Amino acid sequence: MLGAGANLIGYYMYHGGVNPDGQYTTLQESKATGYANDLPVKSYDFQTCLRENGLPSESYYRLRKHHIFIKNTEELLAPAKVYLPDNIPEPMGAEDMETLRAAFRYNKTADCGFLFINNHQRKRKMTEKQITPEKPLQFTVTDVEGTQRQIIFDRIHVRTDAILVLPYNLSVVIRGEQFRLRKTNASYLGCFGGTYYFYTDEEPEDIYFEWSDGKDHAEAVRILTTHDAEHFCYVQEGADEKGKVSLLPDLHFAEVGKVRITDGGQAVKSIWSVYGQTEPNVYELTLEYEYHPADALSGDVWLELDFGGDCARLYQDGKLIDDWFSNGELWRVALKRYDCPTHLTLELDPFKMDVYYDLPPKREMRLAGARLLRLS
Repeated sequence: MLGAGANLIGYYMYHGGVNPDGQYTTLQESKATGYANDLPVKSYDFQTCLRENGLPSESYYRLRKHHIFIKNTEELLAPAKVYLPDNIPEPMGAEDMETLRAAFRYNKTADCGFLFINNHQRKRKMTEKQITPEKPLQFTVTDVEGTQRQIIFDRIHVRTDAILVLPYNLSVVIRGEQFRLRKTNASYLGCFGGTYYFYTDEEPEDIYFEWSDGKDHAEAVRILTTHDAEHFCYVQEGADEKGKVSLLPDLHFAEVGKVRITDGGQAVKSIWSVYGQTEPNVYELTLEYEYHPADALSGDVWLELDFGGDCARLYQDGKLIDDWFSNGELWRVALKRYDCPTHLTLELDPFKMDVYYDLPPKREMRLAGARLLRLS
């Protein structure tokens, strides 16, 4: 959408949450109203960038690099007009794995732009593509004088699932002198503290930069991997004009207690007998903590549940506090908001043959494991 001209980037949800209790009923009424899509009663997670449990998801990091780019280039990008390739047809649809998805946004006042390439299609595997001098990518743009001119890209390797944002004729200042970065095959992140940051997963010997003066300005450029660009963090404090660049750490968990599990209801059944079952399995969970978060700044403790079945519900003293539809993930429940309870009741609904599952669920209805975790 950004490459196609969208400037107001937004999301239906960016941070998931938990529905509050209604005065007379729950606030989730899809069943009562006959709505086509059912939802959990308490959970409003939607697999968002920041999950309902406060943890970042994979999409948080994937979008982070684009958010950084948008903020850093907003004055160039916002007025930039969209151009589609002259020599590539429009894709035939979602099943078209061969046609390149590309758009060029050109700012005629600044005489620069950004090439957007998306080689990802949900639930599909796009083919790798090579843009070469023999088979270039060509755009016809209108410059500030109203003259049409051609812009050609000819050395780009597009991997499966790659999303590229490549600058064209970008104005840069190096040691007080102004130059133009004509082309590169590395995606642009932004300029921070006088250094220009790019990211790519290409081999170092395959990365190139074409400068307007024909020289090498490697000292002004930092090339990151895509992973590092997704974890990039720039902090500017006080009079420190250059600021500091760091990388957000990957999340690692450590166990901080024990969860004792008691089968409190239906017997755990095998995969061959669970289909006829209509009542949930019930488990009593006793939580023994080795760590209690004292305040808002001291972190959290998560209950991680590995279960099979259709839907799970968690109760504290008979009150539903959270629920979860099986989606192939481990369910992690943030416990600080519930004052780190020592006893919880878990219900697991059986897998239903008449329900469509977007991801293969674990069909054996049982609690396979439970752990207490904190960030290490």
